[in-house]
Amino acid sequence: MLLDAQKKYSQAEAFAQRALAIREHTLGSEHHKVAQSLAVLASIYHKRDEDAQAETLYQRALKLYKQSLGPENPRVAQVLSGLTLVLLAQGKYIQAEELCLSSLHIREKVCGEVHPYTAHSLHALGQITHEQGQYAQAERYYRQALSIQEQTLGSIHPDLATTLEHYADLLRATHQEQKASCLAAQAREIRVRHTEENAREHTANDHIFPSKSEVANVFDALTKVM
Repeated sequence: MLLDAQKKYSQAEAFAQRALAIREHTLGSEHHKVAQSLAVLASIYHKRDEDAQAETLYQRALKLYKQSLGPENPRVAQVLSGLTLVLLAQGKYIQAEELCLSSLHIREKVCGEVHPYTAHSLHALGQITHEQGQYAQAERYYRQALSIQEQTLGSIHPDLATTLEHYADLLRATHQEQKASCLAAQAREIRVRHTEENAREHTANDHIFPSKSEVANVFDALTKVM
């Protein structure tokens, strides 16, 4: 499975590099679509744990988005969020927290205080403060994120499960084992129900959507045209 994942990331990187080159050639190096390609490429490197490279690309994307779309555009918040996770993975907590607060500010202003993107930034702040041992503050962030996710995403969304899992880890760190076990069990139940729901939807839509092989054939044809 690890080899399959590495192969997929390598393929994704090749396509992202190609898209970036095409956009730079056709649109110019300072177009916001170039920033989009840079952010996609950065995300791929982050998933491969190549965080130094991801950080450089996210910084380039951030600069371009600010120049072309303005400093409070939702795309700026999105890149700030990605960069926050990269910095968190590298243990750069102070920088990560500063950028995440900027992302939260934009999202609260543009998307509203009760929105999944706002919850995403709050969750990330929970992770950052948790890693720094600021447990009381981390708990507040996790609880805020959960409240918003429950209101906006429904009861079986995987993002809700992820926040519950991280909150459970925090409770274990503060020796609240019983509460932690309850949250962890709740997260497992959400993931099981989400998987079952996806399976039912897939079965119901088999006659509507094309097969993977059909999609692959179309994709191959499109890449030849490009």
